[in-house]
Amino acid sequence: MTSAILDGGFILQRFVLGPLNTNTYVLTNPDGKVAVIIDPAPGAFEALTPILKGFKGRVVILITHAHFDHASDAARLRASLGGPPKAVCVLHELDKSMYRVSEGAARWFGADWEDPVIDEYLTVREGVEPVKPLREEGVAALAIHTPGHTPGSVTYYFLDARSAFTGDTLFKGTIGRTDFPGGDPEAMRASLRRLARELPPDTRVLPGHGSPTTMGRELRENEALKQAIEGR
Repeated sequence: MTSAILDGGFILQRFVLGPLNTNTYVLTNPDGKVAVIIDPAPGAFEALTPILKGFKGRVVILITHAHFDHASDAARLRASLGGPPKAVCVLHELDKSMYRVSEGAARWFGADWEDPVIDEYLTVREGVEPVKPLREEGVAALAIHTPGHTPGSVTYYFLDARSAFTGDTLFKGTIGRTDFPGGDPEAMRASLRRLARELPPDTRVLPGHGSPTTMGRELRENEALKQAIEGR
């Protein structure tokens, strides 16, 4: 587990979990009243339950996409925290189609899978919408629809923290794969162009796997991102 303090006083903890070394993040707002779990991977229930057991505020579980290595422990965490209104889960509605793929992949990797129980479905198509449960708590966060890796892939951009959780869309030095079921190379290129428009260069990019980076660095050094922006 690693931790950092982001812009605006947000506290970030990162856990690398599961058979695919997925980044599961816990983001706490400055007054400590809201905790956000991003992409609860296999093992997240065991890793996060001790640190959230005594948390008195609201917990919002955000899933960037419904592959098993990003969503397997969402249902158990939500249930263990008491469900709504204490704990709610958010996913784009288009990724409901990924559940059976994830169930099979989890079995292949020897991981458990339980369909996420979703309280707030995102419906935005190739655009941006506020994350309603966070807006209700005074946290400014946007869901940017970034299909390509999966139909309902989303990047969550926290404005005050100047941080974006990109799932498997944008990584340090590379981009997400599009050769899995539900992948779409052209949609991925359009999503990368959308991120380049929506995320300022000083945005901290926190991907689903690997190390953090910044949007500015990726705009300068990430050849796949530059090709997508240039339409190549």
